[in-house]
Amino acid sequence: MHNTFVIGNPGNRRLAYFEAAVLATGHPKPRIISWRDICQDLTVLPHLLREADLIRLESPGEDAHVERALIALGAAEEHGFLSIDRDAALALPQNHGQILYLHQWYLGFARALRQIAAAAPPAALFFNHPDAVIQLFDKFACQQILSKSRIPSPPLLGSLLDYPQLRSLMEERAATRVFLKPAGGSSASGVMALHAQGSRVSAYSSILARAGLRDMTLFNSLKLQNYRNETELAAVVNALARHRCLVETWLPKAQLEREVFDVRVVVIAGKAAQRVVRLSRKPMTNLHLGNRRGDWSAVVNKFGLESSEALLHTAERAAATFPHAVCLGVDVLMRARDHQPFIVELNAFGDLLPGITHEGQNTYEATYAAMCRKLVERKY
Repeated sequence: MHNTFVIGNPGNRRLAYFEAAVLATGHPKPRIISWRDICQDLTVLPHLLREADLIRLESPGEDAHVERALIALGAAEEHGFLSIDRDAALALPQNHGQILYLHQWYLGFARALRQIAAAAPPAALFFNHPDAVIQLFDKFACQQILSKSRIPSPPLLGSLLDYPQLRSLMEERAATRVFLKPAGGSSASGVMALHAQGSRVSAYSSILARAGLRDMTLFNSLKLQNYRNETELAAVVNALARHRCLVETWLPKAQLEREVFDVRVVVIAGKAAQRVVRLSRKPMTNLHLGNRRGDWSAVVNKFGLESSEALLHTAERAAATFPHAVCLGVDVLMRARDHQPFIVELNAFGDLLPGITHEGQNTYEATYAAMCRKLVERKY
């Protein structure tokens, strides 16, 4: 028998799904280490992990206390973006959904991940190694890795400095449609799809903006906002730029059932496994934004087996550029004009697909089985 450890937020459904997958094999219940405990004292990690054979990292999200603790951990890092000192970070009020110090959060998360990697027993296997997770949470790094491997992804236009610079950048590149994305964000947090041509502007975003006495406060919304007033839009973009963001080309997605779509493909041990089609009438397809699931067979029927398999193969190629990640959620679109696949996002924690199976297994069962095989292979 081996010892499986999970670092996550106790009570989160991700942990419940994984625990069920482990217990179904007859193996002992995995040991849970909370992100709260780690953030409180990184020095205890060697003690906490000393008996681990397998280590699974789960998302630190959906816990306001952990979010603030990671921001506090990032306070010691020099970065030049929106920042706050450690004590002030820990004392931040819990305003539900507020977008807080995204780049400083990323730096704190990366610091914690490096400590986890250093503290793990030399023989322990990670499901997704901390070094890979650090890269996957940096969209600039992901773009460079994909580009180096010649894997198609929306062209990167540059960094976002402010609204005037954005308009100049779009004019220089003859781009009328772009996506703005926080480099270390996830789940569409802070993402904006912007169309600008001359004096006409329109943007869809999950950002809900509230003007304060001194500056603008940004919140995540489950309902896409549509910004059409340029003065208001400029203020939101300027506030967003303080979090380290990239500007990339907005590629028109192909349509299925009169809606645009992309596909979340979970790649496990190098093979495309579970997948979910995401349909939307708006530019963003994230299911938590009110969009709906489609059917993979409908994609195959409309676009043919060759194009559908090319999409899955592209997801596998993208995942292969992160050899120390056993399980990745890869978002792939088909370009409208020629159905060529492009990688939209790479997700270190992209396996939360309730009810979706492949060859009789859900994502957690398949990933755990893959890691058990790795343990056996290492012994022989």
